[in-house]
Amino acid sequence: MKTKENLKEFFKDVFSIEENRATKADVKANIISATKLKGTNMCLLILAIMISCVGLNMDSSTVLIGAMLISPMLGGIIGIAYSLATGDFRFFRRAFVALLIEMAIALITSTIYFIISPISSPSEALNTYMRPSVWDVLIALAGGLAGGIGVTRKDKGTIWVGVAIATGFIPPLCTAGYGIATMSSVYLLGGFYAFFINALYICVSAVIVFKVMKMPKRKGETKAEEVSIKLNLILVSIITLIPSILIGYQIVTENLTENNFQKYLADKFNFSETQIVKSDVDFKNNELEVSLIGKILDKTQIARLTSELKNYHLEQMNLKITQTEFQAGVSKAEIEKIIQEQLNAKQKNTTTSSNISLDIEQIKIDIKQFNSKIADCNITNNKTVLDDNITNTQYLVTLTLYENLSTSEYDDLQNYIQNKLGTNTVITVSTTNT
Repeated sequence: MKTKENLKEFFKDVFSIEENRATKADVKANIISATKLKGTNMCLLILAIMISCVGLNMDSSTVLIGAMLISPMLGGIIGIAYSLATGDFRFFRRAFVALLIEMAIALITSTIYFIISPISSPSEALNTYMRPSVWDVLIALAGGLAGGIGVTRKDKGTIWVGVAIATGFIPPLCTAGYGIATMSSVYLLGGFYAFFINALYICVSAVIVFKVMKMPKRKGETKAEEVSIKLNLILVSIITLIPSILIGYQIVTENLTENNFQKYLADKFNFSETQIVKSDVDFKNNELEVSLIGKILDKTQIARLTSELKNYHLEQMNLKITQTEFQAGVSKAEIEKIIQEQLNAKQKNTTTSSNISLDIEQIKIDIKQFNSKIADCNITNNKTVLDDNITNTQYLVTLTLYENLSTSEYDDLQNYIQNKLGTNTVITVSTTNT
C-alpha cells in the first residue's frame, strides 16, 4: 500500500504543472497585454506577413520560421481562450475584435504582396498550406496545451517560440492572401481553413489548461453560461474536425496508392527489351500513367498487366500505357545512358548560353549593390571538360563583408547570386578587419 502511494506521489510530482507558476494576477496581466492592438504589435505583424510571403514565394522554410517567430498573433488566440475559460465576455469581445483586425491586416498585406510579386506560380510551400488535415488538428491541440502552460509560467522561456513555429498562423493567412491575389478559391479556402484549425484548437486546448489551473472566473457567471460555452466549443470543434478527417483520409489513400503502384511497377514491368521512362498517378482521372520505350507490348501482355492491378489494391484505377517503339529493343542500361546524355546536353546548352549572355563585371556591381554589408566581390570562372568534350562551368564568388550577414540576408543573397550565375555556383565569405 505504501509502495502504491509512493508511486502515485512520484507521478504526481513528475507531471505537475505547478512548478514555476506565475500568480493568477500576473497571468491575466500578461494575456491582456498580449492582446492589445499596440503600434509595435501591428508593425511586427505587417513585417511578419511580408517575410512569410517572401518565404512562400521563394519556397524557403528558414524564412517562414522567422516570420512565425516575429508574429504576435498567438497572444490574441490565448486571450480568447482565457476569456472563454473565465467567462469574461467583455474581454472576449475585445480579444476577438483584435484578432479579426489582425487577420484583416494579414490578408490585405499578403494580397498586395502577391499582386505585385513577379513570381505568381505556386511553390511547394504554398501547396503545403492548401490541404490542412487531421494532423494539423493534433499539432494545434498540442500547441494550445503548451501555449496555455507557457503563459502561466513566471518565465515562458522558449515555449511560445516553439508553439509559434509548430502551429504557424502566418503562412496559412498568406496562402489565403495568395488565393485572393490570384483569384483561386482553392488557395483562399485552404489557407483560411488551415488558419481556423490552428486558431480554434489552440484555443480549445488552452481553455482546458486554464480550467485545470482554476483561473478565477468572472463574478456573476452562471452555471448555464458555463455550460453554454462548453457546448458551443464542442459543437464548433466537431464541425471543424470533419473536413480535416476527410482530407487526412484522402492523403493516406493517395500515399497507399502511390506505394502500391511503385511495387506493382517493380514486380510486373520487368521486361528485358522494354523499359519505363516515366510513371505517374493521376488521382483526378483515376489513372495510372506509364510511358514505355522499346519493343511494343501486345494486347495480351497489356491485358495481363491490367488484370494484375487487383493484386495490388489498384483495381479502382485505369492503366494508361504510352509506348514508343524501338524495334531492336532497349535495355535498362541503355535507357540510363540516353537520359544521362540528355541531361549533359541540357547542361551544355545552358552553359553555352550563359557564357554568351553573362556580363561578369556588371554582375559584380549588382551583387555589391544588393547588400550594403558587401565591401568587395570577385568572380572567377572555372571550366572542367567532362566526357564527350562537354564543358562544365562553375563560378566561384568571393565576398568580402564589412560585417557578418544574418541567416535571412545570406539566404536572400545566395538566391540572388544563383539567379544571376546559375545553381552551379560556390560562394565564399570573409569579413574585412578595416
